[in-house]
Amino acid sequence: DNVATKARRMSWEDQETFARVTCSNNSLCSLCADESESQVTNGTITDGISNYPSSQHCQWIIAADTEITIIFRLFDLESSYDFMTISSCETEDCSLKQQIGRLSGKSLQRTEFTSATGFLEVVFTSDADVSEAGFIVDWKLSPDRSWQERTLGPIIPGQDTVSFLVKLYDDLSTLVRGSDDLIEVIICPPIGACGGRNTLVPPQYYPFDKVTGICRVDNPFECPVGSDEVGFEVHLLGSIGVPMLRGQILCSKCRGGQSRTNTVSQNQLADTWNCKECANMEYVVDPNNATHRCYPCPLGALCASPEMTAHNMSADSVVPFPDVIEIRPGEIWQQKNGVYMLKSCSPGHLLINTTTETQECKECEYGTFSLEPLLGCGERRCGARQCIQ
Repeated sequence: DNVATKARRMSWEDQETFARVTCSNNSLCSLCADESESQVTNGTITDGISNYPSSQHCQWIIAADTEITIIFRLFDLESSYDFMTISSCETEDCSLKQQIGRLSGKSLQRTEFTSATGFLEVVFTSDADVSEAGFIVDWKLSPDRSWQERTLGPIIPGQDTVSFLVKLYDDLSTLVRGSDDLIEVIICPPIGACGGRNTLVPPQYYPFDKVTGICRVDNPFECPVGSDEVGFEVHLLGSIGVPMLRGQILCSKCRGGQSRTNTVSQNQLADTWNCKECANMEYVVDPNNATHRCYPCPLGALCASPEMTAHNMSADSVVPFPDVIEIRPGEIWQQKNGVYMLKSCSPGHLLINTTTETQECKECEYGTFSLEPLLGCGERRCGARQCIQ
């Protein structure tokens, strides 16, 4: 058989839940000690391979972070004298519990019982007289919606990827290895179903490692314009009856030195935004204002410092820069629409602003002076000029 056909559910690798099984008895109930193993997701409760002994009192408590279901394969007790009691408990010690079944005899009206609290108790008692064939009861953990849905982030769109691990399990909750399956990851708006044109980025596909049985996902994503979260779905391709995984991704704000950039959709559902990293010697005034892009550092400024001070326009500043900066005494830079423009210089300097990149307060050479930094400027731009001899 193709290994792919064995998968019955997917699970987040780091959210897999296991049962804790404890038992107690005044005699030797078969398999009682073995059921105390760690990291089990299913098992069997039984009295053994032959008729059960007389005068028994055995208790099994199964605890997990999800629903627990027991299913009877065999049931044959002395009617009205020997009993099995099943309870759904509020706590792991079952000090508070509600009886959901009390069974005796050879026939059962119900063969399946479930505790939605995550704690289930099974108690078997026999009298000192007749014994019968006994019982075989399988138990398993039932996946709930908390396994299927999760929230990731905050993650910076365009810079960080959505990363998680997925495993496949069969009907007995055993890890599937050697699978040829692929999973499909779809990023979509936070409201509505994924798929078709209702996607923000093209779907991505990932295989399972055949040795470990783990699928590692590192998926790029972008956020829809006007929203700080997206939805996503994980599908097992070509499968029928394997529930998908789904969740939300929280979009983090852009860091200092990044520019929030809108992308106009061509084939996808909606326009999106991501964080673009500014290049070396570039600055951005407000990383999370989509109208502020990365600009080249002016010739007369410093944009390489990791901290914003009164003497530089740092590309790494986490908070928006002020509208006015005085880099040196008398040297004033004023911000408008995300661009700093040089407005004044101190005496002994000439203001140069032929382009935004070449803005500087040019210091007069030895033996020259300037009382007015704008002396000799044109109507709009101050180009290269000479100081007075």
